[in-house]
Amino acid sequence: VLATKDIRNAESWVATDVANALSTSLVDGGSTSTQATLSWTDGGGFAHDATYTLAQDGDLLRGLDGTVTTTVARGVTEASFGLLDGSVTFAITVASSPGQTRSSTLITNLMASN
Repeated sequence: VLATKDIRNAESWVATDVANALSTSLVDGGSTSTQATLSWTDGGGFAHDATYTLAQDGDLLRGLDGTVTTTVARGVTEASFGLLDGSVTFAITVASSPGQTRSSTLITNLMASN
C-alpha cells in the first residue's frame, strides 16, 4: 500500500509540474535520465524551476527554485525521465515488500506542446 501511495504522490507532483512547464532539461528523443528540470513562468511573471533527482538512499526529491526540497517518494529503486515529441515520460519503480516492487509509467504533454 505504501509503495502505491509513493508512486501516486510522485506522479501527481510530476504531472502538475509538466503541465505547467514551458521547457525542460530533457533532450527530445534523447536518452532517459534519473534527473529532470522543468521550467515555467507563473501568472505574476515569476520564473520557476522544479528539479527531480533520485537520491542514493532511494528518495525521489523535488527541488523548487533551488531552495525548497520535498521528498515525493521513498523506496524508489528506479526512476527515469524522457522526452519525445513534447511528451514527458516518467517511469518509477518502488520497493513494496521484501523482494517485490511496483512500477508505473506516466506520459504527460509539456504545456508548450499543448
